[in-house]
Parts: sequence; structure tokens; C-alpha cells
Amino acid sequence: MPKSDYQLQQYRQQKQEFNNAQLNSIIALWTEKQADAVGHFKARGQNINSLFNKKGAKGMRRNSLRTIVNREFELFTDFFPVLLVNPSVCSSILPLQEGIFDVVIFDEASQLRLEDTYAALIRGKAKIVSGDKHQMAPSSYFEGSGALLDPIDDETEDYEDEFSDRTALQAAQLNLADSESLLAYAVDKGFVESYLKVHYRSKHPYLIDFSNHAFYGNRLMPVPAKEHYTPIEYLQIDGLYEGQVNKQEALQVVELLQQIMKDAKDSIPSVGVATFNIYQRNLILEELSAVRQNDSVFDSLMAQAGDSFFVDNLENIQGDERDIIILSTTFGRKADGSFSQNFGPIIQGKGHRMLNVIITRARSKVYVCTSFPQEYVGQYPNLIQQKGNKGRGILYAYFTYAKAVSEGNDELRKGILQLLSQYCTDKLYEPAEFSLGSESPFEDEVFEQLAQHIGADRLEQQHSVGGFRIDIVVKSKTSHKPLIAIECDGAKYHNSPEAYAWDSFRQEQLERYGFVFHRIWSIKWWDDANGELKRLIDFIRQQDEEEANLGKHVHAATRININDN
Repeated sequence: MPKSDYQLQQYRQQKQEFNNAQLNSIIALWTEKQADAVGHFKARGQNINSLFNKKGAKGMRRNSLRTIVNREFELFTDFFPVLLVNPSVCSSILPLQEGIFDVVIFDEASQLRLEDTYAALIRGKAKIVSGDKHQMAPSSYFEGSGALLDPIDDETEDYEDEFSDRTALQAAQLNLADSESLLAYAVDKGFVESYLKVHYRSKHPYLIDFSNHAFYGNRLMPVPAKEHYTPIEYLQIDGLYEGQVNKQEALQVVELLQQIMKDAKDSIPSVGVATFNIYQRNLILEELSAVRQNDSVFDSLMAQAGDSFFVDNLENIQGDERDIIILSTTFGRKADGSFSQNFGPIIQGKGHRMLNVIITRARSKVYVCTSFPQEYVGQYPNLIQQKGNKGRGILYAYFTYAKAVSEGNDELRKGILQLLSQYCTDKLYEPAEFSLGSESPFEDEVFEQLAQHIGADRLEQQHSVGGFRIDIVVKSKTSHKPLIAIECDGAKYHNSPEAYAWDSFRQEQLERYGFVFHRIWSIKWWDDANGELKRLIDFIRQQDEEEANLGKHVHAATRININDN
């Protein structure tokens, strides 16, 4: 049983040393393999220059990459052990042979068709398929078939039911080749599943909270915000929807872009604009071009943004992450006051995947520019109760959530998340980290003893910080925000060999957000409780003095915006 921080500190130091040694070892092994490969190749009387046509004779065609790879596959892979190719290139240049690679890895597998990737899949001895079933599939449903161009004026929501026209037995007997994607095939085939636990992209938990509760069973653990700010701004434009565009929204988007670019301080943020149809996308590009012609400063800033800026319709934004996302919902009342609730594929079938993608693309902030009438948006509770987290219900719920965040309506925000959790169909498990009770009697005793000396009002057990739990936190005497993290070794140090690794990672993440750590080891507490308690109290007083000496400069830990659900 550990008695001090020494082993944890030693682990962190040795981990870095191991990483460096591992890198050097890989480079040395690679260099050795290249030298051996060249030696064996020459020993067979072969000439590398001839194979690669390094000095090919005039008029002599050089060998194609496909010819080189197929003729000397071992030599090629000794020089290039890791190949980054798409499935079609893989099929074009690599030998069609089962298990010729140790590992094949597929990313964004929810968007890959099985028929396009199966040949690449069998080339690997081990297969790693990475994807998200709550993101868009590669079916024609999301292809450029015109669905987002000119939606039919029909407000019917098309909810797909895989079993509606066949018995459960017939459905179970479906050929795996009918899987909608490579990811679905891997799941159906029984691949071992491993889920993302900590969510890093969003710099504020509110940017992922909606999807986390609606689609992921609240299993993702977002990191806390480093500073207090409003991560979602909701702008009610109430522009008219005419000729399949909303000009008022387009002008507002361009105005926002001007503001964002001119307010940028250290660097130009990456910005993406998402629209509900391609006509709105084109209109925004036209208005943006007109403004740039008359504003040289803005034009220069946009030029600096380069490829980090995009305007696109929803179906084309699967993997595009940006610092800021501006959403133009496009639809609104017509000139006669009517409002059609047909918004295209986003409310049909698996359209909620499209919503999930776009609202989780932002790292720092989302702007929602909308002309949806509030009397329709407010119908989300009934719609979700009737049909679950999909269709117009989930879309309207997000608008309401965005408005609640924008206006600081915490009660409404939490109420929406609670409703979404209730109707989420992907609840895998309830993480132990979210238990409200203490982890051990040892932790309870430390809390009780410490409360007698500094007051229970400054203490909190099992404090939640963006998905992590801290045994006991001590609040600042001035700001009353969490300042010191007290960790008791408790049960988690006896669960698995990975305990030190996980706790080291966890501490590193929380220290980034300003927490100061103090650890208490049970074996030392039982030997000398008074001495350990005095050491803890002295540490707290030292932190209090340092904070007081800072005066108006608030300690980094007190700036963390933590609002747990």
C-alpha cells in the first residue's frame, strides 16, 4: 500500500522517460530494417535504381507505384511500414492478399460503405474500426440527391423502422453485407467495442452536454471550461423565408463574421458556417463577397483565415471541426405569415445524426441564427415524449437549449438535459464515477476531522469537475470556488494495475485547470492521524495566504466555470 506521492511522481517521470526511449527504439529498429532490406535485395542481384527508375533512360517509362509495391512488397513496407491511404487507393495499389498487414485502421467508419472497404479490411491481421454510430451514414439518404435543395412541402416525419415490414427472425437473418456502413458491419460481426470516455474537443461542457444527454447516454466526460464565458449565443432573426433563402439571416451571418474577425486578438479563429440548404449557402457566399469588396480590413482578415473558414450545407460537414460554428437555420415564416415545418432530411429517419454532427463541430463557441417561430420551437417536450430524441422534437429542443445557455437560464437548460436523458436509447451503463457517496470510510474521517478545523462550509465531498470526481475539495476563502483537491488513496488504488496511470492522467488534466493537489495516504493517516491532519491544515493555510497575497489577481482555479448537471 502506498505511503506517499513518491510512487506516483516516479511513475510520471518514468512514463516520460519510457516514451522517449520507445521513440528512439522505434527509429533504431526502422533504420536497421531498412538496411537489412536493402542488403537482402542486393544479395538477390537486384538494383534499387532499376526498380524505382531513379535514372531511367530517355523514353523509358518509369515503374508505377502499383508495380513497385506488387513486385517488392516487403522492401516497400520495410521503408514505409505505415501507409496512409483511402480504401480505393488501397484496392488500386496494394496486393489483394489476406493478412499482409499486421494492423489496418479505419477512421470515420460510419461514413464508409462496406463494399468500398471490405477488400482493405481483409488485408489486415488485426482490424481497428473507429467511428460513431450517432453520426451520418454513407447511404443515399445523405447524398446530394437534391433533398436539401428543394424540400417538398410535406411536414411528415419519416421515422425508419427496420422491423416494420418483416418479422424479427427475418431481420436477424439479414446478410451482413446489408450493413449501412463499415462501422455497423463491425458491430454486427461482434468486434470488441471500446468507447470514448473523456471528451476533449469542446472547451466548454455546454457544447457537448446536449448530445451527451440526447445520444450518448451521458457517458462522455467533458473537461471543464478554463474561464467563464457564454459558449452558445442564440440570435432570433425572424427573417422571411423567400425563394428558399433567408436574406436577413445571411446578412446577420456576415455581420457576425466581421465582428469575429475584427475582434480576434492573438490569432484568427477558424470559423465554419452551416446552412439548412445549399441555396442559403450560396447566398451567404454572395453577401460575404460583396462586403469583402468594400471592406479591405475584413477582406485581409478573411484571406488570412484561408482554408480554416468554410460555408457549407449540413450534409457536407461531417469531419470539419472549427473554433466557432455559425448555424443559419434558414427556414422561417413566408410573406403570408405561414411556416412550413418541413426542413428536409434533418427531421427525417436518421436525420438526428446530422444535427448531432453540426452542433458538436465547435471547439469554443456556437452561434445560432434562426427565424423559427418560438411557438413552434416550444412544442419540443410533447414531440420528444411522442417520438423520442429525433425529428422536429430534438431539433426544437436544441434551439431551446441554445437559447437557455445564451440567456443564462440554468433551470431550463438542466430541465432539457433531464428530458433528453429520459428518452435516450443508448444508455450503456451508469459510470461509477457519478456515485454521490464517498468512496471509503477513510475519506469520511478525513472530511469530518478537517471540517472541525476549517468549517464544513468550505468543504465538499465527491466534487464533480467535467466528468472527473475529486474526493474532497476545499473552497477559496474569498471566491468560494473550488481551490484545493484533496485525494484519499481509497478503493481506486486497489482496483487494477492501471490505477496509477489513470490517476496520473486525471491529475494532469485537473492541474491544467488550476487545481492544487494534496494527497493523504491511509497507511500514514492510521499511523499518525494528528500529524497528517496538521500537515493538511498547514497546506490549506499556505494556499489561503498565497491567494490573499495575489490581491486582485484571482487564482487560476477560481476562474473555472463548473456547473454540473
